[in-house]
Amino acid sequence: MAFSQLYPIRLSPVFKEKIWGKSDYSALYGHQVGGLEQVGEIWCINDVPDGSTITNGSLKGRPFVQVMETLGEELMGATTKFGRFPLILKFINTSQDLSIQVHPSDSYVQQTENIPWGKTEAWFILDAEPGSRVLLGFKESQTRAEVEHALQSGRIHELMDSIPVKRGDVIFVPEGTIHAVGRGILLFEVQNNCDITYRLSDWGRLDSHGRPRQLHIRRGLDVLNLEPLTQAGVPRISLEFEGGVKDVLVACPRFVMERISTHQPYREELTGETFVALTGINGVGRILTKNNDHRTADMAPGITVIIPAGLTEFTLEPANGQVDCLKTYITNSMDGFRRLLMAAGVPERHLRNGSGPLILSTDG
Repeated sequence: MAFSQLYPIRLSPVFKEKIWGKSDYSALYGHQVGGLEQVGEIWCINDVPDGSTITNGSLKGRPFVQVMETLGEELMGATTKFGRFPLILKFINTSQDLSIQVHPSDSYVQQTENIPWGKTEAWFILDAEPGSRVLLGFKESQTRAEVEHALQSGRIHELMDSIPVKRGDVIFVPEGTIHAVGRGILLFEVQNNCDITYRLSDWGRLDSHGRPRQLHIRRGLDVLNLEPLTQAGVPRISLEFEGGVKDVLVACPRFVMERISTHQPYREELTGETFVALTGINGVGRILTKNNDHRTADMAPGITVIIPAGLTEFTLEPANGQVDCLKTYITNSMDGFRRLLMAAGVPERHLRNGSGPLILSTDG
């Protein structure tokens, strides 16, 4: 497929039932998810044979994984070297507290699981019931023995920081960080393409067969960061344009997540180094590019559109009123990303964040 034939690719979501899920997705879709009672996760991109399919254009009906393998660098840019799509994008909707868990590092899973990536992730809170909270990291330094004792006595949550959340908050979860999403929360998650979670505690919950869910204590303790999570918050970086604003939410070597909100057509030039994923969270519109001979992709809440790396720009065009979407992608150079923001007028002091992610937005 030549570059001139590329176009914005709209993907079908994949619904996954969880014992802590729910059917009410009205905060996202405006209605319930038909036919499923406990949808805990909606995967926007799933690069497996029975995962996402393409729902528009000349590639309609083809599995995304097949198209990804065929197009290679034209779709993926430099990230084609990974051999898989490097990110998982999903929505999570909770009716119960999720398990207390931890994700492994690259080096650990390469040695123990024979896969290329561990998991770092970030959450954008789309909706939260009053009093909703997440558990994230330890309050104080711990020893492995202290954590083991707390797990055995059922009080591991007492050692963890409890953080209230509201719509618009961003939470960054580095690999090795103990965490749990509380009930009553709808969030968007960007993460490395690794579906390995080490479950440390599950609140004594039983599955649909009346059995406790499997725990992974030894491996969880092997990867656990026993120190408090230190994330120096910086002011949210907002880049205004005529008709709207782009907020830079999180940027780290694993991924970048931004929010675009506009009530007028918004055009952005691309570098060609990577794909761009646009996920609708509010309002409807369409994505178009000058390369694609008027082929477009409709944008709506819960829907993800991939802009192939071979395209040089895209336009987000609202259909009626404002449209909001989350933009996720990979950057090959954090220094280059920093320079782009400085060229856009962002003060250098806002781009310093110690050893954590380049940018961590904590305000809503």
